[in-house]
Amino acid sequence: WHDLPNLSTHSEDHVTCFNDAHLGIAFQRRGDTDEEAHLYETMVDFSKNADVDNAKVCRDVGVALYEGMQLFGKGQYDEAAEKMLPVRHEVYRIGGSNAQRDIFAQTLIQACIMSKDPEHFKQTNTLLDERSALNKNSSIGERMAAKFRKYHPM
Repeated sequence: WHDLPNLSTHSEDHVTCFNDAHLGIAFQRRGDTDEEAHLYETMVDFSKNADVDNAKVCRDVGVALYEGMQLFGKGQYDEAAEKMLPVRHEVYRIGGSNAQRDIFAQTLIQACIMSKDPEHFKQTNTLLDERSALNKNSSIGERMAAKFRKYHPM
């Protein structure tokens, strides 16, 4: 993560929520909390004040998705699931391909698996089924299902 070029020049671009969410992941993984906070602040401001399609997408989906990803990265799985569950069927609106957006589905599933809230981990089978519908014969899905069974035996 530290070998990436200086990404801070893109903190105020807000071209797509897809880019913002991935940029936030990069900032968090490299430990750049100031830049991550700046990106978040400008994203929220953009979502509230700009009158373009991407601002609406940020408002409706992107901010919650971004917050969920950041919470997950901090090990706050209950809170991450709370943010991401309501927008999971709208993630396609942020742009990118199904494969590129799969990181968000995987993160939400992991958050529900790791959550202490029984309501969250009850959602896991549904989430795994939703992901499997898009990713047939996925070894990642099989590993996540095995992890779920390990953490939450039936």
